[in-house]
Amino acid sequence: VILTDQYTCTAECQIVHAVWGTTLFNTTVHYTVFSNGQIKVSQKLVPSAVLRRLPSLPRVGLTMQLIPSLCSVGYFGRGPGENYPDRKSGSEFGLYSTTPAEM
Repeated sequence: VILTDQYTCTAECQIVHAVWGTTLFNTTVHYTVFSNGQIKVSQKLVPSAVLRRLPSLPRVGLTMQLIPSLCSVGYFGRGPGENYPDRKSGSEFGLYSTTPAEM
C-alpha cells in the first residue's frame, strides 16, 4: 500500500496464475482510492510462453461486488453490456455509466 498523498491510497497486487506447476500468466492489479470515493482499478496481464503459442488468450477479467445503495458506476471498456471474445467486435470501447443493479 502506497500513500501517494494524504487523500489518495494505492495498492498493488501481483498474482501468478499456475496450473499443475506451469505458470500461465502473471497479473499486476493496481487499486487507487481517492478521497472523493472514486476507485481506479487497472490490470496488466503478461502471458507465459505456453499461452503465447495459443491462437487466443483464455478469458480474463475482474469481478467486483458493489453495494446496491451506490447510485452510479462509471467504467472505461467495451460495453455497455457483457462481451466475450467471439462477439467483442460488436462492443465499442468507451466510457459507460450504469447502476450496480443493471451490471
